[in-house]
Amino acid sequence: MLTENESNDAFNALLNVSSKIDFFKNLSENDIKALISDVKINKYKYGEVIFHESDSGNDNLYYLIKGKISISKYMQGTTSIKTMVTVIDKPSLFGEMRRFTYKPRSATVTSLDNQTLVVEFKLKDFNEATALAKFYRNVICELSEKINKMNDQYC
Repeated sequence: MLTENESNDAFNALLNVSSKIDFFKNLSENDIKALISDVKINKYKYGEVIFHESDSGNDNLYYLIKGKISISKYMQGTTSIKTMVTVIDKPSLFGEMRRFTYKPRSATVTSLDNQTLVVEFKLKDFNEATALAKFYRNVICELSEKINKMNDQYC
């Protein structure tokens, strides 16, 4: 459990990079505060797994601040042979599809650096009662499904 100071530091770190995260563009600091909770900063060493393919334990989002990560998937039809989908070595959002699709994680994310620094945060539940919110959620789910099918085709 984070202390209040650690939680505030993590939240401030997220606010500092929020203008670089497409999801937060054009949102004020108050808008972001209304959207997110449970912010923490995690440090990973080389080879440490941030989350595994098929995990369904949390729907947190992650933002790579520093370091390098690999995204890998099991080869289609196996549970022992993995293939690397991509390497991310610059600040980037990842792990977002789980939050919107509620499906298990579609890939494993592993640190490739001894000083990988990641902000982990949770989006607060939001009211999906409006037609527009339902529409956007459907679009996100469809795009996520297309990405997963493409990854499966090449892995």
